[in-house]
Amino acid sequence: MAKVKEISNNPFYVTASRLAGSYIKVFEDENGKTVFENYLPPTELKKELQPYGEWLSAYQDWTHFVTLTTRYELTLRSARRLAERYFKELARAGDCRMFFACEPFDLKEGFHLHALMKVSDMLNTKNLAIAYQGVSNNKKLTKKNWNRISLERYDKTRGAGYYVGKYITKQLSDYDMLGK
Repeated sequence: MAKVKEISNNPFYVTASRLAGSYIKVFEDENGKTVFENYLPPTELKKELQPYGEWLSAYQDWTHFVTLTTRYELTLRSARRLAERYFKELARAGDCRMFFACEPFDLKEGFHLHALMKVSDMLNTKNLAIAYQGVSNNKKLTKKNWNRISLERYDKTRGAGYYVGKYITKQLSDYDMLGK
């Protein structure tokens, strides 16, 4: 039988054990249900994430780092469809590539997206924001229905490739590379 140990002072984290070469985090959710998740200590996690961050950072032509949310709840599947629709819309303007990762919110239900994008020089920040509103059901571009988009020019020195790449290892996530 595996040894069990306390991993945190957080009341939701009850135990962790080393089983079959991986750590398992066991905790109770707010409803008292026991939940089992993969868990890696920070040193192991950093080793696991390094190759993904290096792979994404090797693309020298990313133009933007973006976070996408909606005013309505997205499931994991609908978050993927939103990313695919956004990519398809941006690709209409020319050469385009997107690596996206969907992740759950920490404090509310639903998912949001992070993405690295390479888009045509014809598309400025306003074009990218309007395209997102169109694919996320705000076709009239009303302030009342505005869906949040955080859009930054890509800066290879800030580690966005590593940040987006970490979601590859998460259980409740989805990711994909779209385009060339």
